[in-house]
Formats: sequence, C-alpha cells, structure tokens
Amino acid sequence: MHLLRAAILALILAIPAAANAQTIAVDPQPPVHTPQPWEPPVKKGDGHTYEGGMFGVRASTTHVKGSDADVSGPGMGLQLAGHSETYGTADSFTRRGTTFFILGGGARGFEGGIGADIAFGWRARVATHHGPLARLGMRGWLLGNNELYSSLLELPQLQAGYQWFRYGNVLELAGRVGPVLAGRYNTGNIARRKLGDAFEVGGHAAAHLDPIHLELGYMRVFTDSGPGGAVDMISGVMCGASLALRLCLDGRYYRGNEDFRPGSGIADSVYAGFSIGLGNEWYPYPGEPPRGGFDRTH
Repeated sequence: MHLLRAAILALILAIPAAANAQTIAVDPQPPVHTPQPWEPPVKKGDGHTYEGGMFGVRASTTHVKGSDADVSGPGMGLQLAGHSETYGTADSFTRRGTTFFILGGGARGFEGGIGADIAFGWRARVATHHGPLARLGMRGWLLGNNELYSSLLELPQLQAGYQWFRYGNVLELAGRVGPVLAGRYNTGNIARRKLGDAFEVGGHAAAHLDPIHLELGYMRVFTDSGPGGAVDMISGVMCGASLALRLCLDGRYYRGNEDFRPGSGIADSVYAGFSIGLGNEWYPYPGEPPRGGFDRTH
C-alpha cells in the first residue's frame, strides 16, 4: 500500500515538471509588431507614397530673342523659391501632383510665379510594382518678370502612360492632352500671344531615385490666335539631395509666333534658375524610415 501511494504521489509531481519541460522545448516566437502612431494604415503590397520638395534661395536668368525688345546678358534675379512632387498608389488608384512658387526680383524687375499640376486616376496591377496608368486632372501657372510672362490653364487634362513605383523610388513616362482655357506668352515690351481656346498635346517624364530627382515636361499648344502657329514649351527640374540639403537646376524654354507692331515673328525665350535650400523626402511605408529634410512622420 505504501508503495502504491508513493507511486501515485510521484506521478502527480511529475505532471507539472513534464509540462514545464514541454514549455521550455517550444521555440520562442518573434515579437508581434505594434503599429506606431506615425505609421500609416497601409499593408505591404497595397500601396506606395512618395513626397519630395525643396524650399530655398534661387538665382535666375532671362533671355529673349525675336521679340520687339530682345533681352540678352546675365540679367540675374534673386528669389525665394520652392517646389514639391507627390506620387501615390493604393490598389488600382494612382495620383500625381507637382507645385512651384517663386517670389523676388532683379535686373528684369519683379519676378514671381505659382503653379500646380494635379491628376488622379487608375493604374492596372499587371505586376507588384509597375503597370500602365490613366489619370484625369488639371494644371495651371502664372510666371514672369518685366521681359517674359507665361500663363496657362488646362482643364481637364488626360494623362496616359506607364509607371514603376517601389518604396520611395519612382519612374514614370506619360503623354497628355487637354483643352487650354486661357493662357499667355508675352515677351519684350509689347509682343503678345493669346493661348486660350486652344488644344494642347504633350507629356512628362519623372525619375525619383535618391539622391537624384528629375521632372521633365513638354507641351505644344495648337492655337489660331494672332499670327497663328503652335507654341512650344519644354520645362524641367533636376535636383541632387544630400541629407537635408538640395541643389536644383530648373528651366523653361518657349518658342512661338507673337504679335507686335509693326510686325510679328518667332520669339525664343529661356527662363532658368539655380536653387539651394532645405529638402524634404518622405515615403510612409511600414518598416521603411523617412529620409532627409523635415521629418513629417513624427
């Protein structure tokens, strides 16, 4: 009897020990990630976002040839300036936006400008990180000084192209068409050209591969106003980023017929600048840290 009781007691004591041994034998599980307040509610594979920009000081130059009053030489100006670019995808949704502003003056008098290009649409998910896209939006700007003035309002605009987008890296090429509701291309003292009631064809290319950031654009406005003939414009911004610092080159080239007394002719214009300032680059993607400039995720 004593032996039986001893055996039962030993069995009872052995059960917890076996359970403890079993618990110890289980491999430790990795810690569960707790979303932080600054992390966006995005699941991997669902979408990407890129936002970049710069605010700083800009030196500019203006050249005009073929107008009633040509402009050559350095003709430098100094301004406060900034620009931004944003790209985003979420499932089949896609968006793109660019903005700029300029405020200052110099040898060509007061210089100022403001503009935006915004579009939203659909991207086919042919692969995880790339696919064809189509967007609908609008764009417009006012830009100039005493020797060159340019403006445009395009609504709506249709974009169609192809995009590769992974984390904070973007490659995009797209064409664009749309009606131009209003616009001007003025040079010299009295040379003028209206761009309203017209149709525009063009496109853009973008490459944001840190530390290089590039935006290029082209447009041809088909208008019968004044002396007739299309007006062309090529624009671009290229920046190099290092931590919070950005160095940028920007430029616009215009070519088109203009009216001025006692005649008319083809005017070529160049407006270009160099900027240095604080940069911002942000892509809120789980597991990826923010980069450069102002940390807007905290």
